[in-house]
Amino acid sequence: EVFACEQLVVADAAITSKKEFQQIAATAEKWIPIAGVPPAELRGWLEQRRGDGYSVVALEQATGSSDLAARDLSLPTPAVLLLGAEGEGVPNALFDLVDCCVEIPQLGVVRSLNVHVSGAIAVWMIARQVLLRAAGPSSRDAEVAALRADLNAVNEKFRLFKEEIPQLEKKIVAKVAKKYIEKVEAR
Repeated sequence: EVFACEQLVVADAAITSKKEFQQIAATAEKWIPIAGVPPAELRGWLEQRRGDGYSVVALEQATGSSDLAARDLSLPTPAVLLLGAEGEGVPNALFDLVDCCVEIPQLGVVRSLNVHVSGAIAVWMIARQVLLRAAGPSSRDAEVAALRADLNAVNEKFRLFKEEIPQLEKKIVAKVAKKYIEKVEAR
């Protein structure tokens, strides 16, 4: 709720009536829609979200996953953030629906964080990216973008020039040959 997520989806919405949930939620459950999607129905629910234009971003330590803290990471939006179960992670059977897999870089000995902590960090990183996009480029970013555009324009002109060289060579050879023939004929 704090980061303007559209909805929280849990395996069983009945969890929201439990005292432990309400203590941890600290009234956030009153301000964000919460839906229950049983694990057996999760595949269909994810397919529906993808059909609605959402990307699926899995938070999992997996081969090929991207560093969630990488400066150049650009996560798709809108997106569903898919978290796995404690200890088990994201089910392998759902990875064919995943558009992007990210992981939180870790420096310590412990291999993973609790799922609720990981989820909070990931939601913050996604929200941060959205906020930065909305704020627009900084002056340095704008300068770098302008320099890149100039470099791309120069590269394109050079590419076109390289394509024109054979035609220019033919024209030059033709002119030189014509002048030579004219000199020979004039003798």
